[in-house]
Amino acid sequence: MPISLGYGRPVILIRQGAFERAGLVRSAIDARYNLTDEEFRVEDGLVTIGPLPSEDLLPELIEDLEASGLVYFEDFFDLSGNWPEWLSIYVRARHPRQGVLRSRFSRGLLPSVPTDRRRFHPASLLQCSA
Repeated sequence: MPISLGYGRPVILIRQGAFERAGLVRSAIDARYNLTDEEFRVEDGLVTIGPLPSEDLLPELIEDLEASGLVYFEDFFDLSGNWPEWLSIYVRARHPRQGVLRSRFSRGLLPSVPTDRRRFHPASLLQCSA
């Protein structure tokens, strides 16, 4: 399920697998950055830290994550919170799903593609004039 992000304060998004591989512990992050339950969420492969209590914590948190072995943009990134109040932003991790379309076609969940399509050939656009 997508996670709703608030406006006005920064948020860090971390791939859950990277978070776990780095050996990070929620309780240590909560204590260091004084986070509430709503400021540390895990949903479907994505760890969301924030909105942070202060923008001043963002550079320090990024440094701590990189010191733990995480790579900026590959494993995590930040959103500034600099969007208008009237805009709702939802995030979720994207998971590679091989064979999903094939299984949906075979179960009839997606319409089938007609097999009698006429083939388009670029040469058919050429016109000869004498």
